[in-house]
Amino acid sequence: MKRILIDTNFFLTPFQLGVNIFSELERVVDEPFELFTLSPLKCELEKLAKSGKGADKSAAQLAIQLARGISVEDWPEGGDAGILSYVKKKKDVTVATNDSNLRKALKSMKIPTIFVRNNSKLEME
Repeated sequence: MKRILIDTNFFLTPFQLGVNIFSELERVVDEPFELFTLSPLKCELEKLAKSGKGADKSAAQLAIQLARGISVEDWPEGGDAGILSYVKKKKDVTVATNDSNLRKALKSMKIPTIFVRNNSKLEME
């Protein structure tokens, strides 16, 4: 089963861009998959929901509801560095993120990514 690590910014996608990430994931992933996130990423989302500004805060509050159905794996570090250290240690993970710098780093490591293309659909690279 394919494991897909959801980055914080990817949780915001349905509420910022109107993209249904679940139906789009079904479209672009051609095998059974499991969604998960890392504990620091979930904390980052919760912090954004409490102390963010404007539309980001509202999107994060809604995204927390979305994240409830996704498993959370304990990991000591968050952000891009945390994701990069995770995929180095745990092979065979696809990362769903809209962060272009993170995507470049993952591409150089030959880690597949899923991202929003043209603000309307998901693409796997």
